[in-house]
This record gives sequence, C-alpha cells and structure tokens, in this order.
Amino acid sequence: MSDAGFEPKHEREAAGDGGKPPLEREPEADEFGTGAEYTPDEVDTKSADRRDIRYATIDDLRADLDAIEAAHKAGTLKTTGNWSPGQIFQHCANLWQCALDGFPDNGSWPVRFLVRTLFLKKILNSDAKPPAGFKIPKSASYLTPDDEVRFEEGLKILRTQVNRVAQRNEQFAHPSPLLGTLTHEQWTTVQLGHCRLHLSFLDLGR
Repeated sequence: MSDAGFEPKHEREAAGDGGKPPLEREPEADEFGTGAEYTPDEVDTKSADRRDIRYATIDDLRADLDAIEAAHKAGTLKTTGNWSPGQIFQHCANLWQCALDGFPDNGSWPVRFLVRTLFLKKILNSDAKPPAGFKIPKSASYLTPDDEVRFEEGLKILRTQVNRVAQRNEQFAHPSPLLGTLTHEQWTTVQLGHCRLHLSFLDLGR
C-alpha cells in the first residue's frame, strides 16, 4: 500500500484480488449508490454520446470533478459508456499513480519508439476530442478498474492522486511504457487528455 492512500491494481492482483473483466458484468441501475440511470450493456464507445470538455489546467479537472459530484448527488448523473463513474475515476487514478510512483511494466522498446514517433506530438498538441474505443491490452491490465467501484470510493481515489500534484507539488517522474520519458509538463498534458477522454462519458444531466 502506497502512502498515497490506495493500492495499484497490479499490487492488488498480486495479493489475489483479481476479478472478471469489467465488461463481463451487468450492473444494476442503482448499484452505485444513486438513482441515476446507468447503461447495463456494452456499447460502442466510438459512437457513444460524449461531453465536449477541455482541461487546460489541473484546476479545470478538479472543478469538473466537483460538478460531476454535484450531478451525482442531484441524481442526474449517467454514463454513456461501459464503465460506471467509479470505475472511470479509478482507471484515471491508476495512470496518475503509475506516472508518480512507477509502472510495473516498462513496455517494448520497438513499440514505444513507434508510438512515440507517430503519436506523441499529436497527443501533446491536439485540441481535438480524444478518440474512444481502445481496449486495454493484457500487458497493461494494471490500469483496468475493479469490477465494482462505488462512486464515492472512486472519486476519493482520483482526487487523492490529483491532489498529490495540485497540492503537494509531486512530479510525474516515471517513463511511460508507450511514450517513453516525458517531462512533468508533458505528463500533465497526457493525464488531462486521458481524463478528458474518460470523463466525457459522464453526462451531468444539465
């Protein structure tokens, strides 16, 4: 268990806390502690409705988390993708923590070189909506959220990781298995884009 307050998935699995892939389950509508409506069946995330959101700074992300929490409490929050809000929060938090504390897998050098060469500039400079529909490879299963993550639990986990950077001024210091070595500023852009992708599937019901 890290001092950041939650245990990465690869450490939980090593301790025998694995489970089915998240898309094999069909959550009940109120399983996550709210009367909001959640999609029980797998959807094509490439064509799913998504919010048009942008995070220029970490503070923008934190403000959106506050808005998502308010929608949850009002009973208007729903997801247009395949993960519950809690799972989305945990998945985003997993990447933040790995960049802060280290990844369990360094990845393949040829793949890292190819992805970095073809996509890094686009990832760092594009203002376009991040594309959806990617499947997490087995080699990165440590990023996959648990089968069941309650809203409050997932939000607390993500806020903990975000605040390590926003309030404690910790630095993203570990290389990405896909993008290689990144500066803290580059990592911040990657993290905000990753959160933008997944949190865009949360409809606040406004």
